[in-house]
Amino acid sequence: MIDAAQVFICKIGWMEKYQGAEDAIDAKEQFLQDPAWGYEIFNFSPYKGNMYGYVQPPAKNSLWFKPQIKIEELGASAFAEEIKNIFVVWVAKEPKSGEYKVVGYYNNATVLRKIDRLVFSERTYPNKILHTFRIKAKKDDCRLLTVEERNTSPQILNADKKTSIFKKNQYLFPTEDNKAIRESVCEFLSPFLIPVEEVEPAEQSL
Repeated sequence: MIDAAQVFICKIGWMEKYQGAEDAIDAKEQFLQDPAWGYEIFNFSPYKGNMYGYVQPPAKNSLWFKPQIKIEELGASAFAEEIKNIFVVWVAKEPKSGEYKVVGYYNNATVLRKIDRLVFSERTYPNKILHTFRIKAKKDDCRLLTVEERNTSPQILNADKKTSIFKKNQYLFPTEDNKAIRESVCEFLSPFLIPVEEVEPAEQSL
């Protein structure tokens, strides 16, 4: 059972596997508008038993690392550095249809106020920056949906069903205004919480 009050919806670029730069990403949606990759490219690439995800708070490109996620909007105190047990829903714009669809989730996730990096890892982006993240969760609490599974995802739109709800931020804190969206996402993802046998992606242990 997913608690809609704990749902944090994050928008990222569209990829099939989120396994690194070799997996093509939609060039219109990812952070920094790079034609080949974005900081979310490792969002579903496990590392030492965990997933490390990236979403970008509002920022100018040159100061992308400074903004913080206001985790008090998720229930944390004003002095907390993180909040746990959040259900993070990753959504992305499907390139062909232009619709925002659910691509996966992190259950029991920890959302950080400030940016962090895997400082002892050799995993880097094409610009040689170490793997950077703002959200983390146990690998077994995460699931990436296949492209086919995403087809029946509810659209992430404003109440008028026409405009994107992601105008100011790359994410949605739980509010009364987006309650209906969060509830529809919870209903859609509930069947995917049941464990299924599948071939897991290779895990790095550098």
